[in-house]
Amino acid sequence: MKKITKLMLTLALLLVGVTGANAAETTIYTMDYSTATSFNFYNGAPSDVSVGIENGMLVIVNGKKQANNYDLQLHIGAGFQTVQGNDYKVKIEYKATIDHDLSGDERVWIAFGDWSNRETNYWVPLTENDDFQTLTLEFHGGNEHPGFQYDSSNAFVMWQGGDVVGTIYIKKVEVIEIVTTPPVDPVWTTIIDNDARCFRSKEYPDGNVLPVKINDNGEFVVNAPAKVSDTWDSQFWIRLPQTLAAGKKFKVSFDYKASAAVKAETQSHNEPGQYIHWACAGDVNFTTEWQTFNTTVKVDAACDGGDNQGGFKNDFRTIAFNLSQTDAVDFYFRNIKVEIDENDVTEPDYPADLYIVAGTEDLCGDGVSWDPRSMDNAMTLNSKTGLYVKTFENVAINSESYPKFRVVKNCSWSTAWPENDWVINTGTSGLFNITITYDPTNNEIAVDTEEIYTMTVAGNNTTLFGMAWDPTNTNNDLTKNEDGTFSITYEGKVLEEGQIIQFKVVKNHSWDVAYPEEDYQLNIPRSSNYDVTITFNPENKEVVATIKDNAVVSSYYLVGGEKDAAWTVGDVLTKDEDVYSIEIPYSSEYSFAIAPNTALNDLKNKVVNWNIVIRPVETTSVDFENVSGQVSTTDNSQNWTMVEKGNGEQKEFNALFSYDSKESTWTITASTTTTIGETGYATYSNAKPYTVEGATANFVTIPNRYAVLVPQDADAILPAMTGAGKNAGVILSGAAGEVIINAVAKGAVATATGIDENLLAGSGNYSYGISTQFADNDPYTAYIFAQPEGKELGFYIADLNAGADLPAHKAFLAVPKGADAREFIGFEPGETTSIADNNRVTITNNGEVYNLNGQRVAQPTKGLYIVNGRKFVVK
Repeated sequence: MKKITKLMLTLALLLVGVTGANAAETTIYTMDYSTATSFNFYNGAPSDVSVGIENGMLVIVNGKKQANNYDLQLHIGAGFQTVQGNDYKVKIEYKATIDHDLSGDERVWIAFGDWSNRETNYWVPLTENDDFQTLTLEFHGGNEHPGFQYDSSNAFVMWQGGDVVGTIYIKKVEVIEIVTTPPVDPVWTTIIDNDARCFRSKEYPDGNVLPVKINDNGEFVVNAPAKVSDTWDSQFWIRLPQTLAAGKKFKVSFDYKASAAVKAETQSHNEPGQYIHWACAGDVNFTTEWQTFNTTVKVDAACDGGDNQGGFKNDFRTIAFNLSQTDAVDFYFRNIKVEIDENDVTEPDYPADLYIVAGTEDLCGDGVSWDPRSMDNAMTLNSKTGLYVKTFENVAINSESYPKFRVVKNCSWSTAWPENDWVINTGTSGLFNITITYDPTNNEIAVDTEEIYTMTVAGNNTTLFGMAWDPTNTNNDLTKNEDGTFSITYEGKVLEEGQIIQFKVVKNHSWDVAYPEEDYQLNIPRSSNYDVTITFNPENKEVVATIKDNAVVSSYYLVGGEKDAAWTVGDVLTKDEDVYSIEIPYSSEYSFAIAPNTALNDLKNKVVNWNIVIRPVETTSVDFENVSGQVSTTDNSQNWTMVEKGNGEQKEFNALFSYDSKESTWTITASTTTTIGETGYATYSNAKPYTVEGATANFVTIPNRYAVLVPQDADAILPAMTGAGKNAGVILSGAAGEVIINAVAKGAVATATGIDENLLAGSGNYSYGISTQFADNDPYTAYIFAQPEGKELGFYIADLNAGADLPAHKAFLAVPKGADAREFIGFEPGETTSIADNNRVTITNNGEVYNLNGQRVAQPTKGLYIVNGRKFVVK
């Protein structure tokens, strides 16, 4: 796009001329940007403004609101001839994308004239639209606008719009000269003849523009409320199908009466509610008897928005009647007719077609049954989607007789959809919001129903619920949340230890529908000040109650000891911000509880405990709320107990208990350890899935007759030993010392990579008799990971006759049997373990000679061989 260093988006357009029935129009200038290669500009542009011709359009981009509107100003058409005294019309084809958050006054200034003389201008509001639209402005000649007291050979159309932030696309600019002949006697043409589309009313105080009611006699009825402060608190509008500029004449007539003798003033508006001037068609004096109003009005400059009165210049369109009186009054109109001079007739710009929902009284309102003229049931056009929408709120539906309706066009049953009545079948009785959508392009109708109901808590505790088991108490109504659930919180309630709070959540204040089926029971663990929250999920009908203890806690104590022994107060938990934690070492059986702000002699029946059995490498990160447990008893039968199942080969472990006082949740983390020796390697297996911390866990494969380590991700869940333990072992690699084995959640699935290719088996939590598990007819050969004295580190074939057992939590290599079974398997050369190359061949403890394929050789010939783990060459 061609850039301009300074420019202000000011459409300066001096338009001349009002067309009449006897006017001749001639196009004297056209700027078509589909063929143009350049344009004129007046002011340069700031750095955040660009203007250029692109894809057959003049594109004006303004990135921010400028200091002055005229900081963005250019000629979108220039260099044509104007004649003193003539009228002119300017047409601009454009579309706009406006940033409403950044723009201020979303109007542009359009001027038409000559720099040597005074130009004529308009402030024009921009319309945002994806399609091109035509903006037409008229400029009058003679002495009305001084700019046309002169001839000009260099007239221009100027665009100025520094206040509008966004992008303007201009396709074409035309200037049309208008030559008129003297007007003839007026010939009146009717533009409104009792057309319901042209009438609207406003009811105070919400200010909404509402349709006018039509009674059975075809009369337009406005029920005006009592005056609050001004007579225009309630208004009735007659909207003309076109705007009328100053000097235009129109006739208006109608029959009228009211429920009381009152006077109504009339105002000039643009669209209904967009005030221009306080005067229009004069006052209308209503009585309780029918009268006829008939007057001719010439629009003056004030009423049509001249001098930007009301901000709508030359845009008079609506007659407003001020109806608010001291008391509420009902106003009636009929036979409303508006005429204009035939010479002033332009193509009527009627409002969009009127669509009304006509149906049964239970949907459309009391006294309104199948009425195609009921403006209360008129649908609203969504300009973005092109769909018509009508929402009926709080509709009471009886499932024995569902509501019915059809959509009627322009108050006539001759055009209505669907062909047969639409039945709104909600499946149940109740109160509903019903939204009806109509698509005029294909006559399709959609109906959306939303049930309106309340959920209320009714229970036995008067401290919480006020009255016992009262389903009608609105103070216990739950609030609907954004996720669709309902909840209520009772704050700062003093509840006593041992109380059992029972309740149900009922629908629509009736016991007919209540959840859960059995009363919900909430146990209070100790006397304190609580916040109680009750939540109902309508999807699964689940009711949940949680409590938050508001008592000030300065510290938490560990209370416990050996099972069946006397309890003692132990250490204070360590606090880190809102989290308290303590690590408890393994004991064969250790019962304990966590107690706040207390000493041992205050603990009886006051400590909250949980029936949780912690087993290493089985359960971890178990979250629960501290009110979900049980109150301890004197025999400690419900205390939290750590036990490791086994056959006498129990492995010590630690359990870390953390309490988040802010979230009121506990976290349990169980772990154990194993050791890596000086070689930097160790094997490991377990009967439960686990993760490794402080070392790398490796699987083993043998793709080329050598062992290859396959490292796993640090957070990979490693497999549990099952059955014969196939694929369940790992080799740990890392610095010598302890390695932490962390438990994972019960039922977790291994996520390590390449489990099926892993040849490491495991002993799990018990010792493993290789000699009994691997017989001569077994399809696998077992290799033990070891480094005998003076030998290399690697896998050595197991002696099945020795009867040796593999200790618990160890791993060994289970290699499918083949023709060239080896005594020793070393590591792949260059593998990340950095074990020397001479570890890549087979070896025995007897001094036998092996070739590089691991085969025993009785009589070596020329080549490289291995004896006792050492290389030698036969030449």
